Amino acid sequence: MPGAIPTGAIPDHMLGLGSPQWTPTSISSLRGWYGARFEVGLANGGNATFTDRSGYGNNLTGQGAVVPTWITGVINGRPVYRFNGNDGFAEGTSLSGIANWTQGPFTVFIVIRLDTTLEEDIIGSGTSGAGHMLLMVVDNAGPDVVRAHAWREAANANAINGATTISTATNYLVGQRVTSTQIEAFLNGASDVGPTNLTGLVETGPSTFSVGGSTGRGASRCDGDIAEALFYTSALSDADMNRVEAYLNSIYAIY
Repeated sequence: MPGAIPTGAIPDHMLGLGSPQWTPTSISSLRGWYGARFEVGLANGGNATFTDRSGYGNNLTGQGAVVPTWITGVINGRPVYRFNGNDGFAEGTSLSGIANWTQGPFTVFIVIRLDTTLEEDIIGSGTSGAGHMLLMVVDNAGPDVVRAHAWREAANANAINGATTISTATNYLVGQRVTSTQIEAFLNGASDVGPTNLTGLVETGPSTFSVGGSTGRGASRCDGDIAEALFYTSALSDADMNRVEAYLNSIYAIY
């Protein structure tokens, strides 16, 4: 495009604001977009803010006695939200454009680097004091893998375990897609497990959205860094999945 500014010359917090390149907001079902690289005015090591860039104002708030912090220069030189593993997480309630989202369909993406690979909560929905995890890492006395859920971790309903072993101090792009009938997990731009048929979605509680943990799940919260998270209230097509993954990989050089 004549006169276009090269993407690398645009500060992260200005990307998508009148700049010419494709961004995740080009897909209309985006309801939450959180990136440490977009936050401005924060001190390295200070409390993180989770500002939503979807256009719906669904900001998240740090929770717990030790809230997530903002750390510079971690994943491909970009900042991250750092979680301490047993207390802090980020959560939003009364979110705009979201109603009982865990019933599906939905699609989530997250750029993550873990310090440990014990049971780690990544994306969830807290309902009436119970933590309902939608995306997590588990070991199950075996290899550490991504586990995707369609609604409730406690009952292991609609849970699928990934095929790829997850390592510490390694950058990953993790995704999950839930249709009205199936669930599938993705890792570094490729399908990791699924699609697998669902057995029913019955979550009807308040629609909260959490990153790095969930209410009622203190022992299993994320221990590591999350650079970016995106949440869509639709099951994206393969083409749109590829667009989002390519966009994130162009920034974080994960695979």
